[in-house]
Amino acid sequence: MNQHQIHISDRLYIQLKGLADRQGQSVESFVEETLEETIEARSLVEFASLMPLPDPEALLPPYGSPEEAALRAELAAALSQGPSLSKMIIEDRGER
Repeated sequence: MNQHQIHISDRLYIQLKGLADRQGQSVESFVEETLEETIEARSLVEFASLMPLPDPEALLPPYGSPEEAALRAELAAALSQGPSLSKMIIEDRGER
């Protein structure tokens, strides 16, 4: 494994040393672990932001006539009124 040097200020080194001491690690292992976690997390965020979300209209084929679509929308609105199932279960069982 190659080793590289990075120059940092005394103030930053003292802060890193304090954090590493709290974790029971050397400064070098603490910095390496923290950098690896940060790079991995940042890579996941960047990857997720690069993936475009599909258009829902393109995923679902058209079903039926416009009248049927209107009826489905009306039924969905009627069924979505009132408390949710999870709220009904909580009311039935009581808060935990």
